[in-house]
Amino acid sequence: MIPRVLLTACIWALVALGSQAVVLRSQAVLRTTRELLPRKTYTYNVKSSAISCSPPNKIFKSTSNNGNDITTLMTFKYTSAMAGKTCQFGFELSDSDTLTGSKTFQLFSSLEPVQSCPTNSGNKRNNHLGTMKAKVGKGTWVEQFMPIAKPGPCGNAGAVEAFELVGVGDNVHIAWTGSSGPRIYYW
Repeated sequence: MIPRVLLTACIWALVALGSQAVVLRSQAVLRTTRELLPRKTYTYNVKSSAISCSPPNKIFKSTSNNGNDITTLMTFKYTSAMAGKTCQFGFELSDSDTLTGSKTFQLFSSLEPVQSCPTNSGNKRNNHLGTMKAKVGKGTWVEQFMPIAKPGPCGNAGAVEAFELVGVGDNVHIAWTGSSGPRIYYW
């Protein structure tokens, strides 16, 4: 039989550990809730090189669309709150968003942000940074090659970076609205 004093001490120790575990868990959750959404998003038609200013935000690729694949171009501007922090690209969808086909896309850097819209200036695609599998909730990385796909230092306050999301496979349709879609997590 365990003496009552010892049992009481054990219960208080578990309560204390439990509250620390809750604090640690909340800190981990807070780490991923700081995020930067794109300043601007555009859709790019691969066949015509046309950039459209208006939603829908989507990645679309099909064997039956005569080469009119759609990618998404986006621009992010780093804030002073991100100075000295670690950044990583992320992608989230809700139940109401569209997700069919391969559900996979590649993240590319762009040589420069879109300067005007609408335009036929091309997408300015640069380096392949990584590949993601989209899903309801947070997407998962399949491949990570360079910073922003991998955790790395955030850009300086005021710095602007542009990226492109390109569908993988013969058929993919990912469309989102509201606060869904691309983002940069920072911690």
